[in-house]
Amino acid sequence: MLIPFCALLILSLGCNLFTKLMQQKPSPVSTVAPTLPAPPQPALVNPGTPEDQAVYFADLVEVPETRLAGWLGIYDALAIPVIGQDGKSLGTTDDDPIGPRYWQIWYASGLDKKGRGIRLSDAGRLLAAGTSEIDGGAMGPALLNDLKRAVGSNDPQVRLLGMFVRERIKRWPSGRDVRADGLTAEETIIDLPTLQMIAWVVSRNVLFKAASSAKDIGATRAPATLSLATFQASRGNPAAQLPCSEKMGDADSTYWTNWLMNKVVAGGVQLPGMENAFTGLVEQIQKSMQVSDNLIKKTSATTTNLNIASVLLSLLLQVAAMEINPSQDPEPLKRTNNTNRGGEGKIVLQLYSAPGNIPDGNKLGACMGSVLSNWFGVSFSLPAEGPIAGAEMTVSGGAGFPDLVLFNTEGTNSMRRWTGSDGVAQYKLYGAPQKRDLPSTAKEVKKEFSVHVKAQPEEAGLNSMLNIFFGGLTFGAAPSKAGGFGSAIDIAKGFQYDMGEYFFNMTDWQSKGYRATGRTADVVYSGVICSLDKPFTVIGTYAFGSVSFDFVPSSATSGTAGYSVSPGGVKLTGSGIYTIEGVDSETPKILWSLSMNMSAPGASRSHGGTAPIDLVPLETDECK
Repeated sequence: MLIPFCALLILSLGCNLFTKLMQQKPSPVSTVAPTLPAPPQPALVNPGTPEDQAVYFADLVEVPETRLAGWLGIYDALAIPVIGQDGKSLGTTDDDPIGPRYWQIWYASGLDKKGRGIRLSDAGRLLAAGTSEIDGGAMGPALLNDLKRAVGSNDPQVRLLGMFVRERIKRWPSGRDVRADGLTAEETIIDLPTLQMIAWVVSRNVLFKAASSAKDIGATRAPATLSLATFQASRGNPAAQLPCSEKMGDADSTYWTNWLMNKVVAGGVQLPGMENAFTGLVEQIQKSMQVSDNLIKKTSATTTNLNIASVLLSLLLQVAAMEINPSQDPEPLKRTNNTNRGGEGKIVLQLYSAPGNIPDGNKLGACMGSVLSNWFGVSFSLPAEGPIAGAEMTVSGGAGFPDLVLFNTEGTNSMRRWTGSDGVAQYKLYGAPQKRDLPSTAKEVKKEFSVHVKAQPEEAGLNSMLNIFFGGLTFGAAPSKAGGFGSAIDIAKGFQYDMGEYFFNMTDWQSKGYRATGRTADVVYSGVICSLDKPFTVIGTYAFGSVSFDFVPSSATSGTAGYSVSPGGVKLTGSGIYTIEGVDSETPKILWSLSMNMSAPGASRSHGGTAPIDLVPLETDECK
């Protein structure tokens, strides 16, 4: 059995959230699917390096107006066919049936929420679900290692894949770079539509390798060929099909098998470039499959599990689309200007269902009901529009923790609460004490702090937000398929899902001036700076004496600076731009990039460098 494929594509839609059934009864979803919008033209690949192309596609899929075209474009660039409602590829990949349906890409792009994702470690556990031969703990690291290899591949197509996934992960809450040393799958968050794409890459690779294995061990007899026209006719008139619930049953299995036998076993086709992608995952899955020449059974099992996985994947996207309404009391939170504990406050998170706020939200729900009804004989109800009660949400400190803000639970950086009947969960916190008493001249400054909201932490109890959705499923006409679907649901319930980062306002205090400190190899910095908005001077002390560095701000965080001095007949000059890092922190720093020149009778020399100058807030009223 190819159970890992189910996991692979569950991963595609990533997983989890919070808790307990709503107190209000969910509304049933129509099983009559809507007419999908016509697919846009897939975005074309721009000239340039794979790195440039990856950024281009990542930019496209972030914008609602270009998101769908961007996803169709990246699939096409990776030679993965997206099958339209007429059974034909929407891109440039011809005569290749093994790819997602258009409705799946439309569905995923429509529910793509910024900051929502799943850990790679949970993805690995999904890959191993139901297969004792695979170590679930090893699959997450295998996926991460495959991504590391992909970004360094010499194959431009594989490199584009790796770079695109890398770019998406960098833009998600974990902000990690897959190339970083010491990175773990546990700390890396990836979005769901990107996981869907990875799943298809791996699934196609496994099928191609299965077909190649059949070829190598002497499977020379292929089934009778089935043309694309015959395949389409065997499924009836595509226009008469429900547009987002056509079945991928025996017809697809037969067509895929014939295509693989005739194109791969017969030696006619290889995966362009992509056969070298995700080799670690493919190898582990192949071991559990015990690949043989019985390609028909392998393909049929793959098709069945892709059915289950793609539906669960789509349901989990609906879960991911839940909305959070953040607020705080008081607004803003206020910190003291001394070493005493700051003002107390609370952040309020309301969890609610609002399909009308999602573009095509009601159509997406109807599409899901259609798919479940027609594929699995399962009826489905979305949560009713409005607040969601009994859901478990965990927040952890983000920006500003613990320097500016602390939770009102000693020694912890996270809090877990359950939503009430109004869908609201509250988390108490307070302003952190200053590290030192600030002078009376310190001024108020506006700052922000943030919390990361996660759902379904591993230590969660019986309540789960997935119950809100899956409690509305009624298994009906297809008990065997529904049973497989139900076991996949149980797997998904133990995972952690990232719901994004939420920012709040606070009032802090900042000393009116700074003392310049620090040194490089041959200069020591000193001086008092009463304002970063007005011209100021820093003194540099060398072995031969001191030099005044004159800074002219263009803003509170940047400007230009220069100097000129002539010790002993040698003229020394320097100039360049500077920026100030961490101006809102306790340890700001001037980074001055300058070009330096030395001239003397009969000789001259030029070089460049960066001068780092530390700024320490004044503890006295020197600037009063």
